[in-house]
Amino acid sequence: MANDIRLSVDFLTHRKRKKLQKELGEKGVLALIDLWLSTAVQRPSGSLNGYDEIDIELDANWAGEDGVFVKTLISLGLLDLNEGVFYLHNWKDRQGWVVETEARGDKARFSRFAKVNPEKYKELHILGVRAISRKDYKKYNESMTNVNESSSESMTNVNGSLTPAPAPAPSPSPKENKSLPQKKDFAVDIAVEFYITKKKRKLSGKRLLSFNRFWGCFNYKKDKASAADSWLDIPCLTDSLVDTICSSATKESEQRTKILTEGRTPIYAQGWLAARRWEDEIEPINGEKLTKEQTLEKYDLC
Repeated sequence: MANDIRLSVDFLTHRKRKKLQKELGEKGVLALIDLWLSTAVQRPSGSLNGYDEIDIELDANWAGEDGVFVKTLISLGLLDLNEGVFYLHNWKDRQGWVVETEARGDKARFSRFAKVNPEKYKELHILGVRAISRKDYKKYNESMTNVNESSSESMTNVNGSLTPAPAPAPSPSPKENKSLPQKKDFAVDIAVEFYITKKKRKLSGKRLLSFNRFWGCFNYKKDKASAADSWLDIPCLTDSLVDTICSSATKESEQRTKILTEGRTPIYAQGWLAARRWEDEIEPINGEKLTKEQTLEKYDLC
């Protein structure tokens, strides 16, 4: 959570502030500052998605006529309304530190995770994971606690007394912790930082993990946001299909040096995915191309 916001000294003489004070009085200026402070705590991104005018005025502690405060902020360019969603104007540019608060916390938490379980940390790091949410980190710690408590209970004999131990037992290693999910499931359960595509869609969870894997295999760092849109447009992304795509992407990467040497322009990941170029690697049956049904059956697609 953010502890403060950035307030420029120019705010004292800024024309927008003067206009706001002229229209709504000092209570309007104070309400704007209250809205900024509330947003830093509750909506650090600056997006007030899901809020209506009343919600905004409640956060601003506005005591005047309903709707007047929000309407005035919009008219002065202090609040933006885009496709039904309110945004604080230029919030990201002026409050960059606040915007990154949650992301910094998740990244720092993931760094601590490296000490808790280095093997899993390395695995997830390779997959592109760089952050873990407070909720999932707590869930993981609770899982470890349950394992430790279970181990303690197993040391108690039938008479209720503890079985002597030569020394305090170390925490069970990840390999010994049978209650933890399997590798693939554990990677899915970890909360990762989301990625916003060119079309302003959110790529997260397992789909983000698989995209990062593809992006590394394709290894042509051009127009990632558009490539992410193409990845989201793949309707049924099974594990088998991801393996197939990544395998073909690796081959495409290996051929790119020759393409560049010949002065040709390599295909971007967006176009490669949109054209389903991974299907170029499908092996023919008796010299003929695979039918759609055969392709689905071969690669276990739905």
